[in-house]
Amino acid sequence: MEFDLVDVAENGWGLVPSLATIRREVAPDLILIDQLGTASFRLALRNRFAADAVDQRIDEVRDWFASAGRPRFTWVVGTRSSPPDLAARLLAAGAEPAKEDPEMAAMVLTEAPAAAPGVELRLSTTYEDILVARNLTAELLNIPAADVPSDAAMREIWEATRDGEYRTFIAFVDDVPVGRASCSPTEAGPMELANAGVLPAYRGRGIYRALVRARWDEAVRRGTPVLVTQAGAMSKPVLERLGFRTVGSILRLEDG
Repeated sequence: MEFDLVDVAENGWGLVPSLATIRREVAPDLILIDQLGTASFRLALRNRFAADAVDQRIDEVRDWFASAGRPRFTWVVGTRSSPPDLAARLLAAGAEPAKEDPEMAAMVLTEAPAAAPGVELRLSTTYEDILVARNLTAELLNIPAADVPSDAAMREIWEATRDGEYRTFIAFVDDVPVGRASCSPTEAGPMELANAGVLPAYRGRGIYRALVRARWDEAVRRGTPVLVTQAGAMSKPVLERLGFRTVGSILRLEDG
């Protein structure tokens, strides 16, 4: 299978199969994502605008998010974005550098990371598992209790996604859930990583490495042994130690 690895690494979330929890629009010159759930996000990515259409497309993208009552979103401007001055034109139009991780690295892993023996991992397969993953995500991201999806909402998400290709692994220590990580195959083939984290008290034990290895093994099982992700300043050096390399740069600009 042939694919543009830089493109996939920069725009992986726009290239995963649509889930029931995602409102998604794909056009020749961009992809729009409106993700609901515990870790919600709204992205305008894979931007390939004609130079004379930038202003019009900015207005249309803003209208798309505002129409759902969620006017605030993030532009993802990578090395494959166009025109070359797109970031400057977005800033001139009122977008601002993201408060967290305004600059990210598009990273890839093409060789097996070292195994982490002794770490207990489980593939999330039940409704109870998705509640565990939700609670871990809320704790890791310090999500206010009022913003955490209810059990009923998670039931709907589980029913809608349990037969799909999205995978979540949960790490345990003495039967206590201490970490989680997810992945989804992109339409191009490589596996996009997401939502990885380990509770602070359990870091330094190889748990994060084990979560990366589990997703590598899933990519191997699917026949495309490549992982892609977008890393911020904190996660980039961790991923580099695991064998990831940077293939592109990303600017994140908030709008709305």
